[in-house]
Amino acid sequence: MSLNFTRRNVVLHVPRSPILWSHGIACDILRVEQHDQPGNNSSECCLPNYLLSIHLGQPILLERTIDGKRSSDYLAEGDIMISTPYLHRKLSWDTDAKFLLLRLCHTTMDS
Repeated sequence: MSLNFTRRNVVLHVPRSPILWSHGIACDILRVEQHDQPGNNSSECCLPNYLLSIHLGQPILLERTIDGKRSSDYLAEGDIMISTPYLHRKLSWDTDAKFLLLRLCHTTMDS
């Protein structure tokens, strides 16, 4: 899916939608999503949110491409990744990826 918010392009492409996500008033500030993405897959995103991702499952090999630079890391349960708004990144992984994603919602960044 590709969306256009304000001046920047927003990109979100993941193999599966979240299993669970937050609803209600808290969503105006913080959105919480639980993901279970299939192995040997990839995602691409550029979102207007600060993102905090907490790895929940078995260790995985994560390959990232950010600003044309590629890196590989092993993620174990409890490892955390933080992304700034509008950071265009491509991720791929070798096995099922389970993680909790916290999004600081866009509406709070305009204030």
